[in-house]
Amino acid sequence: MSVQSVAIIARMGPEAQQYAGELRRLIARSGTMRVVAPKTAEVIILLGGDGFLLSAIHKYQELGKPFLGINFGDVGFFTNPRIRPWRLVKLLGRLARNFKSQWFPFVQVIYKTPAGETHTAFAFNEVMVERMAGQALHLDIAINGVLLNNFSGDGVMVATPQGSTGYAINLGGGGAAVHPEVSCMMLVPVNPQKAWKYRSLLFPVVLPKTGLIEISNRSQHKRPVRLVCDGKKFGEVFEVAISFVDRAVSLLEFSDPKLRTDYIKKLVDKIIGPPREE
Repeated sequence: MSVQSVAIIARMGPEAQQYAGELRRLIARSGTMRVVAPKTAEVIILLGGDGFLLSAIHKYQELGKPFLGINFGDVGFFTNPRIRPWRLVKLLGRLARNFKSQWFPFVQVIYKTPAGETHTAFAFNEVMVERMAGQALHLDIAINGVLLNNFSGDGVMVATPQGSTGYAINLGGGGAAVHPEVSCMMLVPVNPQKAWKYRSLLFPVVLPKTGLIEISNRSQHKRPVRLVCDGKKFGEVFEVAISFVDRAVSLLEFSDPKLRTDYIKKLVDKIIGPPREE
């Protein structure tokens, strides 16, 4: 497959902007490819870090186009390593041969406000239900209709496999790093009350992709809670239902093993760090 049209979206900053400019010039000279708006592009090229990629995914994922991320950030867990612009244009000339697509799922979040209104949001990385006041929140957490815990603490997080390592909230809360090929979601308590009286959930729970997590605030007037999806705040909520839906995004990565970094290597390079020298 030969790509004939791409969109180029670059983060602010001299390096990414310079790279984008060179990419546009090379594509214009190629005679076989052109730069267009995301709506009409076959591939959306993103020049930035993980946060930039996440914002672009939320903005453009309904277009159903694959994303190709090139790292211009600090970590770049979901992006490809930076290569020369001319080489990238050459690789795009034979997309099917030079890239492979990895599909990442979304979770759907149906939430109800204290006023009784029901809304829907989507998350790629994680969903947070967190306290808004100075006191610890009190939540009822049910899994597939079965009460799991009367939770007390700062909040709870539900992470997708990609969100397990994409952000530090999950790992910092004691959650596991989950391989993206594992179909699951993880429920992670955030600063739970450890006194036995509260019997709060003290450990993460890994659930199948078919699971339904329902969270309700049992002390709404005294201890308000808010919903946060991938860092975006949705305000105060009363009830939240979280489940996977038939919606996913395609991220392209280099097929050449010399350019591609597998998941375990990324864990070492981006999260764990190299072995300590003796």
